[in-house]
Amino acid sequence: TSAATGYTFLPNGIKLNWGSVTATSTTGNLTFASAFTTLYSVTVSPVSATYNSTYAPILSVANTTVAYVRTSNTTGITCYVMALGV
Repeated sequence: TSAATGYTFLPNGIKLNWGSVTATSTTGNLTFASAFTTLYSVTVSPVSATYNSTYAPILSVANTTVAYVRTSNTTGITCYVMALGV
C-alpha cells in the first residue's frame, strides 16, 4: 500500500508527489514529501463529494516545496493534493 503522503518517479522521469491536507480560509499548507526543482502542475480535490460551494478547495499558490490550499470558509475540508514536476 502507498503512504498517505509520499512521492515516486514515473518512468519518464517526472516526479509525482501526493498527500492530503485539511484546508480552511486561513490554513491548509501541504509540504511536499520531496521538493521539486521545477513544479509543473498541482491538482486539488475534496475527499468528500458532498460540500457547499463555500467549502470548495482551491490552490492558492504553490512553489517547489509547498502547496497552499484554501477555501472561502472557516470550516475545514480535507483535500487530496497531487503535484507533478522534476
